[in-house]
Amino acid sequence: MLTNTKLHKDNLEGKIQKSFTSESSIATLNLCHPPTRTNSRPTCRKRANPAPRIHGLELRSITLLDRPMATQFQQLNDGWNAEPNAPEPMVDIEHGDVVLTFLANPYQFSRFSEDQRLWLRFRNARKYRLGSTNDEGWYQGQCRFSREAPAWGEFYEVSGDLKLDRCPKDWHLIDATRAPGRHFLFYLRDETFECEADDWVLAE
Repeated sequence: MLTNTKLHKDNLEGKIQKSFTSESSIATLNLCHPPTRTNSRPTCRKRANPAPRIHGLELRSITLLDRPMATQFQQLNDGWNAEPNAPEPMVDIEHGDVVLTFLANPYQFSRFSEDQRLWLRFRNARKYRLGSTNDEGWYQGQCRFSREAPAWGEFYEVSGDLKLDRCPKDWHLIDATRAPGRHFLFYLRDETFECEADDWVLAE
């Protein structure tokens, strides 16, 4: 009778030990190697160069793709503009400044008289151009800003993506040592004027 009781107890302890061992193995699956010899402690695998953690969150490096900024236009001519039919633009260089002169628009702005010229001075200019595109070409999509600029016949500062890879190659270099600075764009009747400079000022 005692022998049967002892055998039943041994079998029960064996089942409990087997169950405990099985559950432990499941819990440590893919985390630790089993012991290789008696009384040896299991050794856990370690990741080489683990990623840093902040507040328990693992940080992983993410490669961001370079995306050009959108082209933006800020209209600068407020209360004045060039004559819409024949503005007769001329460009002079004065002590590193680019000076653009043109006929004012007396039809839209009555304070200007006919044949009155205005002066736009671009300070510390790096380069400028006066050439294509004219108004017809702009409406036909020939200008790199045709479908992005708000309107033809205005004076803008352009920022963001200047699309210089699609720009005409008729630039006149003033000082290559200067930084590009701000980018100015003036749509005239038969020409487009662009200039890279630090600032601008209008004189009547």
